[in-house]
Amino acid sequence: MDYKLPDGSGLDVAERVRSKWGATPIILISGYDPSAVALRAEKLGISDFLEKPFSRETICNAVKKAIGSPKAASELSQADSPVSAVATKPTKSGFWRR
Repeated sequence: MDYKLPDGSGLDVAERVRSKWGATPIILISGYDPSAVALRAEKLGISDFLEKPFSRETICNAVKKAIGSPKAASELSQADSPVSAVATKPTKSGFWRR
């Protein structure tokens, strides 16, 4: 999720995700200096922080690392997890759908 959102901060959204879904993996992305948000991101248990621009390989590695953690594995198995609703196959448009 992006750090700077039109109606707030990605860290605010991460806080709400944490309060509802616990250990759900969150990757924060930003074009801003990570040191400005590092402490809060660490307290929220953000899986990774990627500085823009980043490569496809970088985001793929961050996602693999995030969903491969023991906490994430437990969270991903929960039926009400937001990640359990993530798509499982690509559509013709390139978006993923369940």
